[in-house]
Amino acid sequence: MAGGYVGRILWVDLSNGTHEIEELPEEIYRHYIGGYGLGARIIYERQKPGVDPLGEEAIFGMVPGLLTGTGAQFAGRYMCVGKSPLTGGWGDSNSGGFFAPAIKQCGFDGIFFKGKSERPVYLLVQGDKIEIRDASHLWGKSTIETEKMLKEELGDSRVQVACIGPAGENLSFISGVVTDRGRIAARSGLGAVMGSKKLKAVVLKGNAKIPVHDRERLMNETRRFLRRMAIADRIVKWTNKGLLHRAGKLMRFLPFHMRQEAILWRIILKKFGTSGILAFSVEGGDTPVKNWKGVGYIEFPLKRSARISDANIIKYEVKKYHCYSCPIGCGGIIKKTDGRYPIEEGHKP
Repeated sequence: MAGGYVGRILWVDLSNGTHEIEELPEEIYRHYIGGYGLGARIIYERQKPGVDPLGEEAIFGMVPGLLTGTGAQFAGRYMCVGKSPLTGGWGDSNSGGFFAPAIKQCGFDGIFFKGKSERPVYLLVQGDKIEIRDASHLWGKSTIETEKMLKEELGDSRVQVACIGPAGENLSFISGVVTDRGRIAARSGLGAVMGSKKLKAVVLKGNAKIPVHDRERLMNETRRFLRRMAIADRIVKWTNKGLLHRAGKLMRFLPFHMRQEAILWRIILKKFGTSGILAFSVEGGDTPVKNWKGVGYIEFPLKRSARISDANIIKYEVKKYHCYSCPIGCGGIIKKTDGRYPIEEGHKP
């Protein structure tokens, strides 16, 4: 972060279709950093207590991390923030993909929405151009259809789109915000908050330069970090089907939880994705069976978790991918033609 940093956030009032840009002093970032912290600070200060999460006075925000777009690794996620209609308390949810850097490249450390539109709309930010456009033709469309239609409408496949589908439009309390044809900020029901505001999508494309105080040092540290991580790549092929399940089963009988070293997580995530940690989670009690009331390894034993984890998932994987600024690449596209529920194309769970 450059010395004397002045950040910017975009405020959009959907009730009257106006917007304004607010500058924030460096002190705010030193206390609250960015992402979750900045979102909590803004909403706590600006939103009245006791508001209806789906009401006009509720605030909804999209906030990237402080290091997003700087070249730092693992800094490619963005946070949706607001009051949760699901719990009535604080709500946040984050997602990877490529939407987070687009916020920073448009020159903002956050985008916040207030008010309600009378008709479906979407926000378009392209460079210095900020518009609220009609989205009536998109209402009722799935998130994949919406993203495709917006890119065709704008004639630019490189714009980044965050949108809701019919679940968010119909105010489902378990609806999320979708980017990259299936990356979902899924928790807290914040898709319903977008739906209540008739905000179908946020579409971004910018080329603003993200300031860094000491870019050379950042790059040197990043290269050193990546060299250390590369050690794990040499032994990724060593993992095999059943290894993770056996390790998970062992945890059931131990009086303590095994320490999970960073290099182990690197291996598991690179080869299998997060489905590779299912056995660990079930056997260690970190799986919300029956809303945390159940005992995972009893009600969801190994023979069941084995069917939806590690090698049984990646056998359907047709392509791996990396999210923005992430060296692991745990994402994958799957295609499934057998069984009761075929999948033409989808993101790996």
